[in-house]
Amino acid sequence: IYPADALAGELVKRNYKVVLFTDERGLNNYKGKLGEIENILCKVEGITHAVVVVRKNSAGRQLICAFYSGTEINTKEIRNQIGQHLPKYMIPHIFTHLEKMPMTTSGKISRNNLPEIDLTSIDTETEYVAAETEKEKALAKAIITVLGVEKVNMVDNFFNMGGDSINAIYLVAYHPSRITCKAPPYPPP
Repeated sequence: IYPADALAGELVKRNYKVVLFTDERGLNNYKGKLGEIENILCKVEGITHAVVVVRKNSAGRQLICAFYSGTEINTKEIRNQIGQHLPKYMIPHIFTHLEKMPMTTSGKISRNNLPEIDLTSIDTETEYVAAETEKEKALAKAIITVLGVEKVNMVDNFFNMGGDSINAIYLVAYHPSRITCKAPPYPPP
């Protein structure tokens, strides 16, 4: 029996049968199932339906986008609740409340008719603090370039903005003369 939302294809090679699910996606160098995220989202009090999709921003970065219906809930509160059940890399970057989910004629949620959303401004629920010093401005410019976001809040978490370890390497390589990192001594004292 296959999950209803996963299209299954079978590949027979020698005497082994391998089942591939399209629901399983490579999410920023990790494997994850969008259906798992949807199930956890539906357990949040006030959310009646949830759909999770992966969309690429202008920089080609994969962002996990969650659409939900029911009571409109603060993004930070949703992140805190689902963060207890999901690894950090599977927590959606963008949450969008819909009054009503788009439906197909057969009564299922229509993923193709989900609205287009702004992928350049990820709401991290923190008060905006602008870059002030030259180093902060250089760092903000580098983050904007690497992550493809509109603006950078100096108190935002790089990973909540859509960054990962690979992007951190790009960030340091983007302008190494202005961005310096001090690694702690190894082994730690």
